[in-house]
Amino acid sequence: MTYISTLGKAMQQAENLKVLQQQLYTLSGQLSSGKKTSLFSGLGKDVLVSQRTNATYKSIETYEINIKTADRRMTMMANALSSTRIQASNVINGLQIQTQSGNIELKSIGDLAGKARSFVTDLMNEKDGERYVFGGADALNAPLERSGTLETYNQANIDRWISGDITTDDLIESYRDKTQLNDTIVGYSAQLSSNESKSITVRLDDSTQLDYSQKANQDPVRDIVVAMNMLEQLDLALDKITREETDPVSTVTAPGGDKAEQNENFFKVFNDITRMLNSALKNLEGSESRLAQDQAVVLRVQDTHTLEKKVLEDTIDTVENVDLNSVALKISSLQVQLEASYAVTASIRGLSLANFL
Repeated sequence: MTYISTLGKAMQQAENLKVLQQQLYTLSGQLSSGKKTSLFSGLGKDVLVSQRTNATYKSIETYEINIKTADRRMTMMANALSSTRIQASNVINGLQIQTQSGNIELKSIGDLAGKARSFVTDLMNEKDGERYVFGGADALNAPLERSGTLETYNQANIDRWISGDITTDDLIESYRDKTQLNDTIVGYSAQLSSNESKSITVRLDDSTQLDYSQKANQDPVRDIVVAMNMLEQLDLALDKITREETDPVSTVTAPGGDKAEQNENFFKVFNDITRMLNSALKNLEGSESRLAQDQAVVLRVQDTHTLEKKVLEDTIDTVENVDLNSVALKISSLQVQLEASYAVTASIRGLSLANFL
């Protein structure tokens, strides 16, 4: 029997099938991934646009991580400063009430100041994970320790004041003068005390770096801690402000030869501590305001990043992504072509001269 040679036709048909199968494979990958190709080289002339757009997008994502971290820490700082201000306000209100009543109860003042100072110390040691937010760049060491050195220092000076070794002005100078009462004595970390702790900065974009530092030894917080401890120590040192004739000789009062002088010396210190707290409270509001401004800057940059990402996403979508509905239609059409091609191939393989005749 003689057969008609169909080798050429069969080879051509097989090649057509390979092309169709490759197209189906490509379309199936696009349908599952939503991408035109899994390789940059598959994008042809759009490859550079894709690479640059993706690089910029990843860079913005890094900045957004920085912003998220900074915003969280600034919120923690703001809450801590606000709570510190509330504690100081409570003590000031207590002092004013005592003054207006004309009957100073050292015990209640000392208790209030002691509890407030303990709370403020905890606030200044606020942590974000393992990092102290008020320590500047020295984030792994507690900014403020209650070591007892401040208590010992203030108590010693009050005792000298009571005994007449120093004047009332000297006592005030002892807790006002930072060369006498340095940060180490107050209880601040070595890095803060030596002013070696660098500031906290955050990179917001390619051209913007923001310093949002709030340190535990900033003047208003420091003054609040010192003033509150002075109130604590006055309560511990004095039995009464002035001595009455009926009081035992051992009764400890403010220094002075008589009741009027004792009263004058005490209230000179008492009023100075009140002024110190009021001034610190006002300055602390300024710290909160600066922090709020820094946080507003961060959030504005974040809004800009959000808009930029949307533009980049649109570009990436145009360059890299496919229309899934269109791909699905192409796959359906291709499947019909493949079925037809398989049928043609089968017919070619069965051709012979006998069949043809």
